[in-house]
Amino acid sequence: MQDTKVVIPLYSVSTAYKRLLGMQLNDKENEIYALFAYMKGDVLQIVPGYDIGLGIEKYKFCDSGCYTDYYNLLNKLYNYENFLNTDVADNATTVAKLKPVIEKFNAAYNPQTTNAIRRGICNLKTGKPCTFSKDPFTPDTPMVVKKDSNNLVTVSGCTPIFISRAKLDSATHHSYVYELRLIESVGGDSADLYFMRPCVRISQFLDTRDADKYYKNSVEESERFGQHAFFQKLAKCANPAIQRFIKYWSR
Repeated sequence: MQDTKVVIPLYSVSTAYKRLLGMQLNDKENEIYALFAYMKGDVLQIVPGYDIGLGIEKYKFCDSGCYTDYYNLLNKLYNYENFLNTDVADNATTVAKLKPVIEKFNAAYNPQTTNAIRRGICNLKTGKPCTFSKDPFTPDTPMVVKKDSNNLVTVSGCTPIFISRAKLDSATHHSYVYELRLIESVGGDSADLYFMRPCVRISQFLDTRDADKYYKNSVEESERFGQHAFFQKLAKCANPAIQRFIKYWSR
C-alpha cells in the first residue's frame, strides 16, 4: 500500500539500500557531496552489470536555504549511521575497512582545499567510477535493486511501520519524524512488496503542525500494521533493529 500522507515532507532520507559515510559542503555553489556505500543487488541501474560498491552523490540546490535544510537532514541520518556503528558489528567493520577511502574523500572534496581536478584524481585512486548527480527534490531511486529474493513479503492495507518518533530541533527549528519501517521493493510488480528488513526513514518539516499531522498518520499506520497477519513474524525478524531504534531514543 502506498502511504496516505496528510502532508508531504520537505525532504526524506533513509538507511535503505545505502549507508552514508561522509559529507562535504560547497557553500559557494550550494552543493553537497555525500559518500555512500551501496548494498549489493541483482540490478545496478546506473552502471548495468557493474557493482560500484561505493559512490559519491552530488546534490545541487537553487539557494543556500534549501542547501542548509538538506544538509541538516543528512546530518540526522549521519548521526544515526554513526550510532549503528557502535551497535552493529558489520557496520563497524565496514567503516574501519573503508577509513582510508573516507579520509581521501574528506580531503579531496573539501572545497576550501581542493578543486575539480583533485576530486577526479581522488575518484580514480579510490576506485569510484564517477560522481552521480542526484535531485534532492524527487524521491530517491536506489542504484541497487534486488528483484528476486526469498526475503520479500506482501503487506497490504497499511504501511509497515514498526515504530515512530518525532523531534523538534531547537537549533534549526525544524521538525523531524523518524520511522522504523520495512524497505519498499523497488522495480517489483507489486506496490505492496517489501523486504523483510527494516530501515530508518527520516523526514524533515519546516512547519511543526505539518510534522504533527505526519507523525499522527505514521502512528496510525503502525497501529494498523500491528493487526496484520504477518506482523508477529516480521516483528520477530526486525526485533534487533527495533531495540536499536529504542536505544537510540533513550540515550
